[in-house]
Amino acid sequence: MNLPIIRNFSNLAHKILINHCQYKEKSRLLLCNNIKVHLIRSKSTNPTLYEIKQKAKKPINLYGYFLLVVPVTTFLLGTWQLQRRQWKLKLIEDLQTRINAAPIDLVENIDQLDSLEYSTVKAKGKFLHEKEFLIGPRSVIYHNVGIDAGNLFARRNTNGWNVITPFKVENEDLTILVNRGWIPDRAKNLPLSKIEDTIEINGIVRKEESRPPFNPSNKPRYGLWYYRDIKAMAKMADTSPIFIDLWSKNDPPEGPLSCQTKITLRNEHFSYMITWYTLSLCTATIWYKIFIKKLPLP
Repeated sequence: MNLPIIRNFSNLAHKILINHCQYKEKSRLLLCNNIKVHLIRSKSTNPTLYEIKQKAKKPINLYGYFLLVVPVTTFLLGTWQLQRRQWKLKLIEDLQTRINAAPIDLVENIDQLDSLEYSTVKAKGKFLHEKEFLIGPRSVIYHNVGIDAGNLFARRNTNGWNVITPFKVENEDLTILVNRGWIPDRAKNLPLSKIEDTIEINGIVRKEESRPPFNPSNKPRYGLWYYRDIKAMAKMADTSPIFIDLWSKNDPPEGPLSCQTKITLRNEHFSYMITWYTLSLCTATIWYKIFIKKLPLP
């Protein structure tokens, strides 16, 4: 059976040839019965599908480089969060060091108090209980203090108030505000411990507190304080605008519970870092598959 020279044929034609023919020629050899095809192509043979696809590939255009900004930017954001996390951990460590350091004299360092937040200071004097007031509501903070479950300050009582008492420094024309500690809401109207003697106290220096979102404003006329506005409190109680949290190891049984300084800072930079790095990896992989794999071979 004589057949013309076949340059291109479909799969169907190819199967028919394999089943029915055996064709030999100088430029081509088809051994169809043995299911073998040896094709020696001449210069006039048409390009294969693979060659057509390779020629159809285009280099990366301006749009492709613009999309590359996404994985690069998310990678930089992840690196920034890594640096922020290291900074936050160092800050927490510094705060712990300040609080646990030996107390310094309040009077001798009064001019540097703006730079001594969370530092421990000491002062000697008397509490002025007649000008005492409450701030809150506040959640209790336990600093490794063992509390009896049946006590007034049991751990099931988490909502309450901080007791703020003016403190007159001995031999100085100086009165400061002292957060003596936390009491539960049910003890709000109960008589609290009153220390009439001259004593030495240790406290943590605190700064002004901004009004939390959605919180009501303070109402000094009605004695309602929701956040720490030191200047307004000092004006109302006739004291200097200096505020410390009492740091005591021995609290009276009837309260308040001292050591109400929150020394832990919010640190979610690790989760942010993982999020940004994951986005960077995903977008970089997509960009590679869309643009790099489509580049023509050299």
